[in-house]
Amino acid sequence: MADTFTPQPTKCPECGAEFYRDAAWKRICLPCYLAKKRARNPNARGDICEALYAERARRRKAERDLGAAQTRVLLLEVELHNARRQTGIEPQMLKRLIQLCHPDRHGGSRAAQTATDWLLRQRDREPCHS
Repeated sequence: MADTFTPQPTKCPECGAEFYRDAAWKRICLPCYLAKKRARNPNARGDICEALYAERARRRKAERDLGAAQTRVLLLEVELHNARRQTGIEPQMLKRLIQLCHPDRHGGSRAAQTATDWLLRQRDREPCHS
C-alpha cells in the first residue's frame, strides 16, 4: 500500500529556508531548485520571479483551502453539538413524563401506550454528553 503524503511546511536541506512542500517529490525549496537547474544548464533562461509567484499562489491557495476546511470542521462540530443538545430530555423530566402518561393512569388507553412507548425509547437512547 502506498504511503499518503500530507502537504506541510518543511525546511530546505540546502539553504535552511522554510518552504511549503505540497508534493512528495519536492525535497528542496524553489530558489534552490532553480539555482541547481541553472547550474546544470547555464544557457537555459528561467524566470525565477514567475516561478516564485506561481509557487506563492499555490501556497496561498493551499492555505485558503486548509482554512476553509478547518472552518467547515468547526461548523460541523457546532452543528453536531447543537443537534445533541436538542434531542435530549433531562432524565428527571423524562421519568416524570413517563409516570404522568403511563397507561395504568389512563385506563390502558392506546394514546397513553403510544406516548409511553415513545418516552421509553427516548430514555433507552444513548445519553448525550454535552
